[in-house]
Amino acid sequence: RKAQHTFLPMLVGRGSSSLDVYNLKLEFLQITAEGASYGIFLAVAIMSANSLISHSPEPGSGSLARKILLGITLFMLLGTTTHLGLHLGCVILGLGYGSQMKLAHLSIGQTVIRRIVYFISDAVVVWRAWVLSSPSLPVRWVLALLLAATLATSMTLLAFNIISLETGRVYPTLEQNMLGTFCLLLTNACATGVVGWKLWYYRRNLKQYLNRGSRRGTVEGVLVLLLESGAGYCIFWLLTMVDDFGYMGGFGFEWFQPGVSATYPTLIILLVSQRKMLTKEAFSYAGPTLDMQSIVNDHEPEGAVSPHKDLTRSSSTVNGLLS
Repeated sequence: RKAQHTFLPMLVGRGSSSLDVYNLKLEFLQITAEGASYGIFLAVAIMSANSLISHSPEPGSGSLARKILLGITLFMLLGTTTHLGLHLGCVILGLGYGSQMKLAHLSIGQTVIRRIVYFISDAVVVWRAWVLSSPSLPVRWVLALLLAATLATSMTLLAFNIISLETGRVYPTLEQNMLGTFCLLLTNACATGVVGWKLWYYRRNLKQYLNRGSRRGTVEGVLVLLLESGAGYCIFWLLTMVDDFGYMGGFGFEWFQPGVSATYPTLIILLVSQRKMLTKEAFSYAGPTLDMQSIVNDHEPEGAVSPHKDLTRSSSTVNGLLS
């Protein structure tokens, strides 16, 4: 993986070469990219936290789940803020106000924060796909296995990065790429595939039974938003893998991290907090007492096993978490 910091100490001053100036420009571009992604994440995190707090239910009714989601949001906000602060510290040290050892320690701190944010991001994405999937399908086991693999590879790569910073040892790009990016990409691709299948299933089997009003549009709109954002996130990681091999020149997609990885799951939390994540209410007729289960009962023969109960169960699960 490309080094997060490409500058050398004492980049300005007498004797600075054109390469030093170029590296300094790259460093400012990196921190600008991170600042931009951090600003977007900050806006989403504030909206998510505000929604979780303002829509807090009565004690004992989904309050624990909201506290957990709020804690995740605040933790990622703390992590990304600290990462940006450490990056600024690296810039100051790189201008000649500190030693290479201090610079290495700050870089290690950034590496630790990024790996933690990546894993939490994947955990939220897997949770979303887990809720949407049927307990009888093996996809849940696949998601759990991929998340465990992500944790293992992230810890291994973190150890490699720390060793590289402290000893100068360089690990092969392919090895770092497979450990650092491949599992992240595969996990998110699998989770996005679950959303895509759910959207196809909804349009094929359920859309015709739902009210033509805003609720049907809300269900489909949320699924489309999750699918598109998930696909975009997968493309981002795919480009990051390509970038690791130097095909992007001096530019690096990881410049925008950890803001991008923090924004995606926070967007999911925002949708959950605003009750837009496939709740029972979204799958109901105009009548307030006729929900998805009554639709299934009215359209399935007596005693038949309904293929629609899969989505009903997943929507009820999310509703039970937060209602």
